[in-house]
Amino acid sequence: MDQLKQFFDLFRRRSTRIPAVIIVGLICGIVVSKAQAFESLNVIAFPVFLLSLIGLPVLIWKNSSEDRTALRKILSLIGYFFVFSIPFGIGDSISESMPIANERKIRAQIAKQESAEAAKRNAERAEKERLEKIKSQSMADKKAIEVEQKRVERVKALRQYDLSMSVRQISSEFDRNSARAEDQLKGKRIRVTGYAGIIDDILFNEKAILFQMTDGEFLGGSVRCTIKRSDKSYQRFDKGQSMVMIGTLVGEELGVRFDDCYFP
Repeated sequence: MDQLKQFFDLFRRRSTRIPAVIIVGLICGIVVSKAQAFESLNVIAFPVFLLSLIGLPVLIWKNSSEDRTALRKILSLIGYFFVFSIPFGIGDSISESMPIANERKIRAQIAKQESAEAAKRNAERAEKERLEKIKSQSMADKKAIEVEQKRVERVKALRQYDLSMSVRQISSEFDRNSARAEDQLKGKRIRVTGYAGIIDDILFNEKAILFQMTDGEFLGGSVRCTIKRSDKSYQRFDKGQSMVMIGTLVGEELGVRFDDCYFP
């Protein structure tokens, strides 16, 4: 029982001393670590560290009971240094790890912000490309509509004519009085009826087709028109086939000649 009582008395005395040493060691570790980064703390950090490391052990030695042997006092000081060194190292580690943790946190926030900004830029770029594509498609559609409208208007204009005549009638007019016929018919849009004659390439011009219409008689009258090879309307006709052509009479040099021809 006496030994148990002595143990509890020792625990009661040490239970207040050891936590104090731990707290002092922890504070010294933090302050000394901070002093490495902030020179102004050296004025406070190192005196506190020296007092804690040297001054307190001296006080403990002097205040020890007289009946304690020197060996027990030395063991007590070793225990003090041991207890002090552990929280000192912990405090130093905490002080050093906090900036690292904060730096990691800051880096993570920066990386997250950069990722968000990159995603925003990509979204803006994609939206810009989408709008440009829509604009480009809209312009292409508008241009296609304009081209189609011009084509329709041209076809509509080509379908118009001032008078209707057969190849035989035109040939007869020019046979009777070529100058008068040219004065009366030149520049007129005429609907011409007759038969398909020569349909062939033009010499030295592969992009054009010579289209001839006849009156159906051997060595009879004829008219001719030059059309673009890209106009595939000539493929509908065979030689000798009856047909209709609408064109503008432009002259009689080397035969009656038409331009802007349309085959309804």
